[in-house]
Amino acid sequence: MPIMSARAVGAGLCTFLMASAALAGPVVPFTETFDNGVAGYTSSFGTPLTFNGVLLFRGTIPTGGFGASTVLAANFANNPSGGAFIGNYLTNPNAPLTFSFDVRVIAAPVPLTFSLRVVQAPGNFPAVVLTQPGTLDLGNGFTRVSFLISPTAPGLVPEGPPSPAFINGVLSNVGSIQILVNDSAANGTLVGFNFDNISIVPAPGAAGLLGLAGLLAARRRR
Repeated sequence: MPIMSARAVGAGLCTFLMASAALAGPVVPFTETFDNGVAGYTSSFGTPLTFNGVLLFRGTIPTGGFGASTVLAANFANNPSGGAFIGNYLTNPNAPLTFSFDVRVIAAPVPLTFSLRVVQAPGNFPAVVLTQPGTLDLGNGFTRVSFLISPTAPGLVPEGPPSPAFINGVLSNVGSIQILVNDSAANGTLVGFNFDNISIVPAPGAAGLLGLAGLLAARRRR
């Protein structure tokens, strides 16, 4: 294996640090409508993602013992939505953000529980997980699912020490957002997912919402 020169190592480190610094920019309100493509989103299993005004996906939920399956991911390496969901979620600590999406589930054998995994750049760890309180019977229509992203939100589970330093470190330099399905009863079954209107916006009535866990709104899409 060739030995890299100090100059090459320094250049690589500089590039890495510049990329990390770029990721830490403030996140601004944005909504992805999938009108022109899959926008850099990926899934860990099933058919390739397609689009038709919504994001379409069909696959068999894995039976592995990890407790949750990644249905949809937005990773900075793929420039999802032009990087709209990547960066610093703590620019204004008094105005937390809400991450939301419209979802329709086809042929699920049980009501599903979604979680949101928020990952620090540049890898797949460290991370925090925002849990949805209870299951959601989606039926055949679209339902809006929302998660309040705040260091103090009940329902936030750190994949590491439960300290403000760890949690703030993740949320101030987000490199990946992953939508998870938690229900082991659905493992091994073929399920279809449609996603639309994935958005990040300031939480309405932010101060009052700080006492809520992963916020779930059963608002049907028009």
